[in-house]
Amino acid sequence: MTSGKTLHLQTLIEKKAIISQVNVFRANLGESAEITRSLCVGIVDEFDFEWAVRNLLDETALKSYENAIAPARKVYLSPTVVVGDQTYCEAITQVLKVFDGARALAFADAYNLSSEG
Repeated sequence: MTSGKTLHLQTLIEKKAIISQVNVFRANLGESAEITRSLCVGIVDEFDFEWAVRNLLDETALKSYENAIAPARKVYLSPTVVVGDQTYCEAITQVLKVFDGARALAFADAYNLSSEG
C-alpha cells in the first residue's frame, strides 16, 4: 500500500490529542498527511499510536488492527529468555522496538480501512 487516507492536524485537535502529540504531528507532518506504512514507521518513536488506535479507528478498522498486531503482541507479552551476554533490558528494548514497529504498520493499514477521519 503506497497511498493512504489523509489525516488532518485539526482531527487530532478535535479528538483532544494531548498538546505534545499535536506538536509532533505539526512538526513532522504539517497540517495534514497521507497515512502510509512508511510514514508511520518514520514517526514510531515520537507518535502515540495507542492513542491513535483508540481515537481514530472505527470498529472494523480496530478489529483489523488487533488481528494484525496479535502475533507481535504475543511475543511482547511472553516471558523473555535472555541468551548469552544480552541483559534483560537489552532484550526487552529490542522486543518493544519490534512491537512498536508492528503497531505503526498495523495502524497505517487499519486507518486506511476506517470510515473515521
